[in-house]
Amino acid sequence: MSGKLKVLAPLNISHGFLKPMWLAFTKQYPDIQLELLLNNQLEDLSKSQADIAIRVGPQADSMLHQKKLGSVDTLFVSTKAYLDSAPALEEPADLKQHRLIGTTLRNKWQLTNIQTNATYNHMCRFASTFNDTGFVKYLVCDEQGIALLPRFEVIDELKSQQLVQVLPHWRGENRDIYAIWPSARLLSKKAACLKQFITDYIAEKL
Repeated sequence: MSGKLKVLAPLNISHGFLKPMWLAFTKQYPDIQLELLLNNQLEDLSKSQADIAIRVGPQADSMLHQKKLGSVDTLFVSTKAYLDSAPALEEPADLKQHRLIGTTLRNKWQLTNIQTNATYNHMCRFASTFNDTGFVKYLVCDEQGIALLPRFEVIDELKSQQLVQVLPHWRGENRDIYAIWPSARLLSKKAACLKQFITDYIAEKL
């Protein structure tokens, strides 16, 4: 398989969770000339003339084909140092007593208990907000509070124990990873290969 393959993808997830996947793909298919454009903004797929784009969450544009590649849960994370100096945190209502670091995308956390299926909606008063989940993680790693982040964003920090999971039975809304491409265009063999490659990678890692 050879030739050019132009792909749009989010910056954070590509530098983090998907980084080993991109390295493995280019190594396994050295004759594919990958042009990977990383941007957290939703660049127009048709104007960019990209073959395929990777997005977190479904897209509203009905002119696009969409295929869910995997689903990632969201976890509460913090540092042991922050938790040792903060009030007890045993249930979601206790979040009101803590410094919460959030994103500008949402000011309400819709939570579900994975053991009981109980639900809880928490209206957030954030100490700091960012339009970048990577920067949210940086503040949490700096012992500045608690955040609700996708597992793919914190998987390495949890393994190294730089971060710890809190409220372990509670999850936020899942983050679905999609491949999208223009509905008027057939997906090329190279793009279809990448789509399957990412699907297999997500299934293995999560």
